Amino acid sequence: IMYDPHQAGNLDLEFVELYNPFGTFIDISGYKLSGDIEYMFPAGTVLAAGSFLVVARNPADMQAFYGLKQVFGPYRGSLPNDGGTLRLRHRTGGLFLEIQYGTRAPWPDAAHGLGHSLVLARPSFGENDPRAWAASDHRGGSPGRVESIEYEPTRDVVINEFLANSDEPLSDFIELYNHSNEPVDISGCWLSDDKRIFIGSTNAHGFQFPSNTQIPSRGFVSIDQNQLGFALDSGGEMIFLVNSNLSRVIDAITYSGQRSGVSSGRYPDGSPDFYLLKERTPGRINSDILLPEIVINEIMYDPISGHSDDEYIELYNRSVKAVEVGGWKFTHGVSYQIPAGIVIPADGYLVIAKNATNLLAHYPAILTQDNTVGNYSGSLAQAGETVVLSAPESIVVTNQNMEITTNRIWIEIQRITYGDRGRWGTWAKGGGSSLELIDPGSDSRQGVNWADSDETAKAPWTMVSYTGVLDNGDVSADQLQVLLQGAGECLIDDVEVLNSSGVNQIANSDFSSGSSGWVAEGTQDQSGLETAGGYNGGQCYHVRAVRRADNQINRIRTNLKASIPSGTTATIKAKVRWLKGHPEILFRLRGKWLEAAGLMTTPSNP
Repeated sequence: IMYDPHQAGNLDLEFVELYNPFGTFIDISGYKLSGDIEYMFPAGTVLAAGSFLVVARNPADMQAFYGLKQVFGPYRGSLPNDGGTLRLRHRTGGLFLEIQYGTRAPWPDAAHGLGHSLVLARPSFGENDPRAWAASDHRGGSPGRVESIEYEPTRDVVINEFLANSDEPLSDFIELYNHSNEPVDISGCWLSDDKRIFIGSTNAHGFQFPSNTQIPSRGFVSIDQNQLGFALDSGGEMIFLVNSNLSRVIDAITYSGQRSGVSSGRYPDGSPDFYLLKERTPGRINSDILLPEIVINEIMYDPISGHSDDEYIELYNRSVKAVEVGGWKFTHGVSYQIPAGIVIPADGYLVIAKNATNLLAHYPAILTQDNTVGNYSGSLAQAGETVVLSAPESIVVTNQNMEITTNRIWIEIQRITYGDRGRWGTWAKGGGSSLELIDPGSDSRQGVNWADSDETAKAPWTMVSYTGVLDNGDVSADQLQVLLQGAGECLIDDVEVLNSSGVNQIANSDFSSGSSGWVAEGTQDQSGLETAGGYNGGQCYHVRAVRRADNQINRIRTNLKASIPSGTTATIKAKVRWLKGHPEILFRLRGKWLEAAGLMTTPSNP
């Protein structure tokens, strides 16, 4: 995907490339590209095995610049330079692929106006995961052909630390780090914050390293503002390192507003993420992370109710003094500015709600008008996204005419990119929990430092019951099966199957004999006895499902004391209590005879 191409005269070089990874041809006649662009492939469009196809906004320009024999298009619309959506639809209209690309890490910065394309480098992550994409090896990309990877020793060099908001006697600086085991020669390479450098503009900011400039193995080189010949923008911008002939961006980072005198850097050196640092360390190993006083402490991004009005973000003041947060705002993920005068006391909390009135009603014992604000616009993405909390800061600027002005910039207080899988917890994704920061003094960007909130003590017991005639079976009604309808956990107790005489055919219905007679299999094989916590305080059965159950091998089963004859009336009854995850449960007689479906009550205040 080339969404922000480099300038090549007046040529329009925006394009999308498709690839057929299979061993047979694929007829894509009638398939459509949609989202921010629109294009339908004409009849007879066939992708041969292992072949590429290029669709462009201006096919003639693409053919002229890249020497391609065939380019499809033109498509309607354009790929936005600030992030957009691209879909491939089957000729029936069904969604085949979808990519919602972004312009900041974890999306490759080099594709944002520096001439590189987005290349699907790790497809096993899935096309809509930023980890699946990398910047093309060369500026200009590789439309219509295999992406080549050439040897470039400078690939091991990264922008490692920078200071962008300095007052005398301090000065801005950019530090590079060589994370390889060999020295790297960076002679002729360019450091810049100005994209005009690629078109040879004499007004562009840029510093070129002199001959014989080497960075030793695991070593550093730091260039200050006086050497660079330009200052960095304290309000945020992109800085990048380019090879000597400007054909490849070696490293690029985009940063937001910076605190005065505080540098940002990778921690540890050479790692992917940038943090505010406790100390400025140009030319040396980076210091520890400077943790903020106010942290994002809890995120409810996918309420089990299914209503976005139940979303919220909680802030926590981990310091020993009150902190005024009036005027702070969320600058990514959701949009909201905290009203003036709001103060979070030491060891105190502030909840930012999607719908404050709704949230106050759900949590009357906890939330008040003093600790809850809202409403934010937008919604938290259920598949994970980046949330940024920023604070305003005023800076004094003197222009070329020696006129003094005051500008306001937004300083990034905290950035969290939460996920919906892996170490980011299981039950916060629609399973009834929120994401909670385990230790507010830890690195909140790491999923391992977050956990699902524990909601298991909140839901009441629910009765599931159904009475009907056994008139639709195909084998003997001699077994009861329990099927949780998705990943989750619950308790069951007082399970009954009553025949037409009202006699219970479950031998161990209250689990007073332990789990005797109950067999858990497949997706529910981790289920078992609980010695306390039953409906009347005694023993009960804990159902645990990793995925939806079925009536084959993914089930809990117990045999009836006696079969129930066809044509008679029977009743299935049970007490159930939700713990986490999917709230629907099914009790059924083997053989399609009778089913009792239950929707467990879930807590309104998770």
